[in-house]
Amino acid sequence: IAMLLQEKLPVIARLTDIYATDISEPAVEKAREGVYTRFELGRGLPDHYLNKYFTKIDDNSSRISAQIRDRVRFEVHNLVNDPFPFQNDIIFCRNVAIYFSEAQKKGLYEKLQGALRQDGVLVLGSAESLSGYLGNFIIREYGLGRYYELNASQVFMF
Repeated sequence: IAMLLQEKLPVIARLTDIYATDISEPAVEKAREGVYTRFELGRGLPDHYLNKYFTKIDDNSSRISAQIRDRVRFEVHNLVNDPFPFQNDIIFCRNVAIYFSEAQKKGLYEKLQGALRQDGVLVLGSAESLSGYLGNFIIREYGLGRYYELNASQVFMF
């Protein structure tokens, strides 16, 4: 996300706070370190980004540039128990809720809703849906992706 913002909207990138969280301390530490294997980088990262924002360490690993890494704040966060920061413009919570019970999903989605600005956007994984949990989101599609826009006023115009 930081690389994409830097490429497409560099002024916005400088003004954007990005918080990356995981429940696993080792996963957060690995992200803070910014070292990735060739396999990890080969899972969809375009060569342009690899060449511009990574420095090769050895035949199997590369380090992300400090310019990009330092734009992200990495924290351990438990989505079920910990409070959420408020007034987020966009939240990516992809491929997480699929591991939760129905009650935990409902609680998670309510927390995510409360963490968004009035016109905020929530991006879930392709196997996840707010359907049956919350009704005050509008489903939007862009290309092959789907996201949810918070409709806090619950006024629909046709």
